[in-house]
Amino acid sequence: MEAEAIKGHNHIKQTFIIATLASTLAGTFTTGINLYDRVNEKRKQRKLDRGQNKKIKDLEKRLNEATNNNKRPETPPPEKQQQHRDDGDDRDYHHRDRSHGRDLRDSLQSSGPMVQREFDQHYAQLGPRFAQGDLIAQTQLQSQVITLQSTVIALLQDALFTDRPIDMAKLYEASELAREGTIQALRDQHQRLIAPASPPQQQQQQQQQLTLPSRARRPHTLRRSSSTPTISLSTTSTTTSSAESTPSSRHTALSRRPPQLFCPYATHLQQTPSSPLPATCPTCATPLILQTAQGRQQWKIDKDVTISERVIKSRDPAQLDELVKTVEARSYLLTSRFMAKCHRPGPEGGYACVLCARYRERDTVCRFAESLARHVAERHVAEEVMADGDVRDVTR
Repeated sequence: MEAEAIKGHNHIKQTFIIATLASTLAGTFTTGINLYDRVNEKRKQRKLDRGQNKKIKDLEKRLNEATNNNKRPETPPPEKQQQHRDDGDDRDYHHRDRSHGRDLRDSLQSSGPMVQREFDQHYAQLGPRFAQGDLIAQTQLQSQVITLQSTVIALLQDALFTDRPIDMAKLYEASELAREGTIQALRDQHQRLIAPASPPQQQQQQQQQLTLPSRARRPHTLRRSSSTPTISLSTTSTTTSSAESTPSSRHTALSRRPPQLFCPYATHLQQTPSSPLPATCPTCATPLILQTAQGRQQWKIDKDVTISERVIKSRDPAQLDELVKTVEARSYLLTSRFMAKCHRPGPEGGYACVLCARYRERDTVCRFAESLARHVAERHVAEEVMADGDVRDVTR
């Protein structure tokens, strides 16, 4: 009986390979959080121990100097002055390192739920067919698992047991790339499953994508943003055009903006702020005066705005400087004109984020206006939102 249960469990894992890989990736991100916390706690304790030892040595030195000179020197010797300068440089380094560490932890904490939600979203639509997946997605997700475990997890484990210094910024980038690559692989599989090719053609496409030369793959680059994503990208209904299902066009989309990202009239609205907004696009006949579910023609989003920030210097060498920010919650309205200048060609073309086109290396395409509003709220900092003339500040 037990053997049959084990056999059935293994059969499920082999049948729903994509589900297993997605769960493995989400769990790996969680493992990364636990390792990071342990590494961080160990580093704090080590700094505290060093600080206490330094205090003891300084005290002993002062006592010796007082005994020899019967007074405390008014000015520190040159080597002491140099030590103070070095301590200041160390504090600046630790401040930057701490900032990168926070970014890494935020990335690990948000990535697992984002991957799981992305899978759940597509599974709810396609069911077991999506959970089983195809060879392309299986290969891509297996690659992400290997990459994540061999970089983030391996380096954190090494730092935990050997006290070797680690580059938090590089680990942050590796975490971001693993998440983006996983989500993109799930989305690409979703597109292939909802628009399947004929069996011979589908097999040929899979073989072409799996044998794509490495030099044709563009290394992923992420532009770092000062905002920290707290909600899954999967809550934004992103779609890709049918042309993006081929290998060449999918990789091209990462390196340059595809033609006709925006409707020509949307581009006209972007370049001519004073141009009036018609009810219907004269180019593609898309309705431009939109209504939300509540009947309004704008979409309200809330953002935290940093009013000021200052660094409080620590008098204790064992303690890091503290960055204090004054944050204010503000509300903004995305008007119908903002949505209009984001629309894509055709009534079913959806929307492309005009803020991503300005400030990001990768574009975001959404199926609905509500999805675009969620994307702007979650993925763009207040400074980018406020810079757009078709966004209104309605904070009370």
